[in-house]
Amino acid sequence: MTRHLISVDDLGFDVDVLASDLPVLVEATSRWCGPCRAQHVILERLAAQLAGRVRVVLLDIEQAPVTTVRLGIRGTPTLMLFAGGREIARQSGLTPETIVRRMIEPALAA
Repeated sequence: MTRHLISVDDLGFDVDVLASDLPVLVEATSRWCGPCRAQHVILERLAAQLAGRVRVVLLDIEQAPVTTVRLGIRGTPTLMLFAGGREIARQSGLTPETIVRRMIEPALAA
């Protein structure tokens, strides 16, 4: 776990993500996923820069199997942006910082 990234499991997902007043960027991740570790570096930097405007959450698919199925996650890393309790964007695979920023921008403008 890093300083700005929050981990959630099945029990915390609804409270920490769906009920959040801020937009939430969720990364579906796993301990064995190499690209996920590279994605974490990007997300940590973004989380620090956007603190107070966007929450960045890690959802370990092994620790949250019910939520993983509910969200239809098929691989890691998968990024999902939630705002107002709804998923508004999704990107699969290791995603460059510029693309992640573009993904987040509409939620910041709202």
